[in-house]
Amino acid sequence: MLADERVSSNEVSVKTVKGVITLHGKVASAEEQKAAEEIALKIEGQKKVVNQLTVVPTAQRKMVDRQDDQIVTDVKKAITNEASLKKAAIDVRAEKGIVTLTGKAPSLATSVRASEVARRVAGVRAVRNELAITARAAASDRVPAATAGTHPRSGAKAARSRVDDVEDRITMLHATLNITPAQEELWTNVTQVMRDNAKTMDALTTARVAQAPTMTAVEDLKSYTEITKAHAEGLTKFLPAFEALYASMSDAQKAEANTMFRGHQRRPTAAKATKPTSPASASNTASTR
Repeated sequence: MLADERVSSNEVSVKTVKGVITLHGKVASAEEQKAAEEIALKIEGQKKVVNQLTVVPTAQRKMVDRQDDQIVTDVKKAITNEASLKKAAIDVRAEKGIVTLTGKAPSLATSVRASEVARRVAGVRAVRNELAITARAAASDRVPAATAGTHPRSGAKAARSRVDDVEDRITMLHATLNITPAQEELWTNVTQVMRDNAKTMDALTTARVAQAPTMTAVEDLKSYTEITKAHAEGLTKFLPAFEALYASMSDAQKAEANTMFRGHQRRPTAAKATKPTSPASASNTASTR
């Protein structure tokens, strides 16, 4: 990438995981941002390119860098002071007020909490949570059992969590809605809510699956109530983020979004028609299935 004259910034970092290339850092223009993505797309063996480069005009660079340095310091302090995050190994990066969390978390709940703590820090405009759940925690979150009332996945799908599904859905939505570089910041807000909601629902539903064999009828109802409540809270968080993005859309983008969400309202399950699938299915895969 450094050999290509279209990309002048030396602050572009590249992360590759299982063929997925993620671009981080700051560039001086939207043209440079697009060029970096085009270069990455030509790399042999890549499966997908996630462009998270932030555009910062040269004239604003020093000021933005100072602000980002302060945000990183404040977020790290907030994480250190949060008792529930003591066992997490979290690194923090900020790009024009957009904070990225990387490292490892011992559980899905810890990962979600880290996003919440970072989001409350002054100056933070959005949070990207790229924390990896430790192998032991991830394994415990994927118990392949069936319980009444949760509509669990079956067969090959049981190995995939909502967190896996939401990443596929984010990719699909980005392409279908034709998100523009100018909309990326608003899009980041939407996708982080989607990821956080998916993690919350995954933790609740997998815990329900694991506890099902010993649940009483009352405990079963309480568990389902918690899932339903989390689903409603997820929608409440998703709405303002998506509403801001929707307001920035062109008429063509809005028409595509309208069609997509109406389609989810009409889609029944394979076995029988249940309550309409809410926009959460397009936003956070938070339905109890």
